Amino acid sequence: MNIKKALACLVLFALMITTTSGLCTLETSAVTETYQVSEEYKSSKYYEHLGRIELTGDQATDVIAIALSQLGYHEGDGDSDLDGMNSSGTKNFVEYNVLYGKLDNQEGNGLSYGYAWCASFVNWCLRQSRVEKTASGSEVSCRRWLADCKDMGIYVEKKNYAPKTADLIFFKDAGSSVTSTHIGMVLYSDENRVYTIEGNASSGSALSTAGHYVCLRSYKLSDKYIVGYASPKYKTDETALKVDHSGEEMSSGLYISKGEINVYSDEKMSENSDVLGAYELLTVKERYGDCFKISYQKDGKTYGGYAKAAKKAVQISSDGATEAIELIHDAENEYVTRFAVLPSTTIALPDPEITRETSGFVGWKVIETGELLQSGDTLSDIDKKTILVAQWDETLYTVTFADSDGKVLKEIKGYYGDLVEPPEVDDECFEGWGVDEIPAKITESIVYTAVYSEKPNAFGCRSSVAVSILPSLIALGLSVCFAIQKRKFK
Repeated sequence: MNIKKALACLVLFALMITTTSGLCTLETSAVTETYQVSEEYKSSKYYEHLGRIELTGDQATDVIAIALSQLGYHEGDGDSDLDGMNSSGTKNFVEYNVLYGKLDNQEGNGLSYGYAWCASFVNWCLRQSRVEKTASGSEVSCRRWLADCKDMGIYVEKKNYAPKTADLIFFKDAGSSVTSTHIGMVLYSDENRVYTIEGNASSGSALSTAGHYVCLRSYKLSDKYIVGYASPKYKTDETALKVDHSGEEMSSGLYISKGEINVYSDEKMSENSDVLGAYELLTVKERYGDCFKISYQKDGKTYGGYAKAAKKAVQISSDGATEAIELIHDAENEYVTRFAVLPSTTIALPDPEITRETSGFVGWKVIETGELLQSGDTLSDIDKKTILVAQWDETLYTVTFADSDGKVLKEIKGYYGDLVEPPEVDDECFEGWGVDEIPAKITESIVYTAVYSEKPNAFGCRSSVAVSILPSLIALGLSVCFAIQKRKFK
C-alpha cells in the first residue's frame, strides 16, 4: 500500500470514529462554571453540588436545579468565607458576587465582594444555566432589574397572575421609596401561596444563626411584600423530564434535603441506620408508598437505605422514572398509595395498607384493562401511569365442615380472604373432605363432608373400593371351588 492510500485510510477511520462518538453524545451535560470561580468556593460542598447538576436544555428546569444545589450557602465576612460555610457571617461576602465583580455599595466593606447579593444570586443561577442576559436581564440592583424587565416586556403585576416555576419574583420593603428591594425565583405556586428560593434571605431556620443565606420561603399570593413577577424568555425543551418541586408527585431522581432525614436499613423502616443532614443531595431510586429507596454520599463514600423523604426533600431533577403506579385502597379514594418506579423496575403488589371490619380484600383491579391482580403478583416494564383500585367483598360467607351423617363439626363465618382452618378429626379411618385441597382462605360459602374408609372388624380400615368388590370375589371363589369338586367326582 502506498503512502497516499495509507493516509486516506487513516482519515476515513478517524471520520468513522468521530461520527460514532457523536452518535453516543448524551443530551444532558454537566454544569461548567461560566467564570473563574474562587479557590474557596471550589473547596466547598456547594461547588460539589453544582457539579452534580446536569443541564437538560430546558432552561426553566435548569435554573431552578442550579439554585436548589446552593441551598444552605451562607454569607461570610471576607474572601476566605466564599465557601459558604461561615454560618454566622454578616458582611455579605459570597461567591455569587465574584461573577459580577467587586463593588462598593457603601456597606462598610469598601471595593470588595461584600455587598447585598439577592440579585447577584439570581443572576449567577441564570448565567450558570446558560440563559442569555437579553432573555432575562442582569443586575445587582433590584429596582434597575425590575425596570429592565418592564422594558423587555417580561414583567407582570402580581394581580390575577399565577406565578410559574423559574419566574423572577420582586419584593419591596414596607416604607421604601424604590420600586423593589429584594428579588428571588419562583419554585412553584398553588391557589393560595407562592414558594420561592432566595439568596440573602432568612427562613427563620435554626440551621442558621444570623440568616443571610440561600433558603426556601413561601408567601400568600396577596402578600403586600410582593410587587410583581418577570418571566424570562427561557429556551424550552419539551422532551426534558418534568420535575415536581411541590412534593405531591415525587418520582425517582436527584433531591436535596430540607432538614434532617432519618435513614433506615430496611424497607419497613424498623431499624435506624443513619441521619442525613440538612441541605445534602440524595438520589431517590424507587418509591414504595411513603418509603423511598435512596442513596447518598457522606465522607467520600456512597451509602444506601430507606427513608420517608416526602415533604422533607425537594426534587432537583428526574432520571426518567415516572409515577407509574397508583394504588387506590377503596372506591371512594379515601386512601391512596403511589409508587414512582423506573420503567425497567419489577414491583410486587402489596397487601392493602387498610383493612375493613365488614368486608374482605378480593384483589387489585387494573382500571385500564379490568384485570384482577392479587397481592404478590408482579408488574414490570411499566411505561405509563397505571391505576389499580382495591376490590372489596362485603358478603359474610359460611364454611361448614360436616360429618358423614350430616353432623356439623365446625362452622366458620368470615369475609373474603379470611383464613380457613379445618377441624381435627380423631378417627384413624378419616380420609379427608372429599377434595384434593382445602383453600387456605375463604372465597365462597361451601360445605365440606368428611369421608371415611369402611371398618371390617379385626382387619382394621380398608378402602371402600375393596369392600364394594368383596361379594364378587367371594362368588368367584365359590365358583372355582365348585368346579374343582365337580371334576373330582367325575
